[in-house]
Amino acid sequence: MVGSWEEFSDLIVKANIKKFEIKGSDAGDLKLTGTADYSTSGAGVDMKLTLEEVNLGSILADQNYFSKITSQFNIKGQIPLKGDFLEYLSADVEGNIDPSSIFGINITDGSIDVSYENQILDIKSLTLNSDKNKLIVSGKSPEKLGADFKYEIEVENLGFISEMSPNLALSGSLKASGDVTGALQNPKNHYRRRSVGFCNGREV
Repeated sequence: MVGSWEEFSDLIVKANIKKFEIKGSDAGDLKLTGTADYSTSGAGVDMKLTLEEVNLGSILADQNYFSKITSQFNIKGQIPLKGDFLEYLSADVEGNIDPSSIFGINITDGSIDVSYENQILDIKSLTLNSDKNKLIVSGKSPEKLGADFKYEIEVENLGFISEMSPNLALSGSLKASGDVTGALQNPKNHYRRRSVGFCNGREV
C-alpha cells in the first residue's frame, strides 16, 4: 500500500491486494486479488473475485442466506465521492456462474457482462439458469441515462422469497417477459407476457 498527501484534501491511497481469502469448512472459499485506490474525489477498483462453494449464510451469520456459490468475476470501477454520482460513475463487471445453489434454487449456469460509462448502461449479457427457473436481460441505453432493455423471467416457486422475509407469505409462480424503456431513474415496464403468483392470498 502506498499513499501521499500534503493536506488531507490531497490524500491519495493505492493498494495492491496480492491475496485476500476467506476459507472455512462452512464458509467455502472466497479469494480476492487486484488493486484499489482512494482519493477524496473517488475510489477505484480492479479486482478478480473467485468463489468456490461460498456460503453467504455462514459469512453473514444468517442461515436464511444459506448457499453454495461457485463463480468468477472481474470487476473494474471508478466510484465518485464528489459531484453527480451517475455522471461520473464507471463500472465493468464480467463473469460466469458455475453450478451453484442459493435460497433453495439450484443454478446450472449463468453469465454477466455489464458496463456503465458516460451515463450509458450496456447489458451485453445477464443470465441465470436452473432446471425450472431463468432470468435473461439484455440491452443498451439509447442515450445518456436512457433505458432500452429486454427481459425474460421464469420462477417456478416464489416461496424462496418468504424464506428471506418470513413476514411476506408469497407462493405460486412467475413467468414474464417485456421491455424496460424511458429513463434509468424513472423506467417504464412494458409486459409482453405475464403470469402471476399469490401473496397472502392475493394475486401479485
